[in-house]
Amino acid sequence: MTHLTLVPPGSRRIAFSVLAMALTLAPCTPAQGASPPRAIVVRAARVLDGTGRTLENQDIVIEGHRITAVRPAKGSLPAGGIDLGKRTVLPGLIDTHVHLAWYINSHGRLHTDSDTDTPAIAALAQAANAWATLRAGFTTVQSVGEPENGALRDAINAGLVPGPRILTSLGAIDGTTSGGSPDSLRAP
Repeated sequence: MTHLTLVPPGSRRIAFSVLAMALTLAPCTPAQGASPPRAIVVRAARVLDGTGRTLENQDIVIEGHRITAVRPAKGSLPAGGIDLGKRTVLPGLIDTHVHLAWYINSHGRLHTDSDTDTPAIAALAQAANAWATLRAGFTTVQSVGEPENGALRDAINAGLVPGPRILTSLGAIDGTTSGGSPDSLRAP
């Protein structure tokens, strides 16, 4: 799946993800027998295609959850299209060290298993972290060993909550990991 991120002109801050926009504007799962979702056309002044090329004045066609075409913009924008003006679209960012299960609890401290937050509150906080991460332009993240991320990953993959693709080991490598120290895990 191709993900793209928007950057407002003259700004270094990433504003939105086209994938998040597609998830918001297109139905997650069409009802049985329903017609397929309509294509959404997003027009951008520039598209960084991820191969080093900058494409000028492009239309990005999104059908369902997939980008199906990037083509030169011609004529007027189709009805329901999104004009990004002078903004630039680039491939989604990747963060290789995240802790989506970390959040500030109801006591204003980092959540721990011994505080009074319920599992439901923890799950909602994790979903909020995933959404904030996606909105910041990160479309893929690597969790470094939080077992809680398995359920969150599965919920995102099922379209239940918006968030980035999560790559996770579900467990950390440390001195207590099977096999001993991290040095024992290295290839000879």
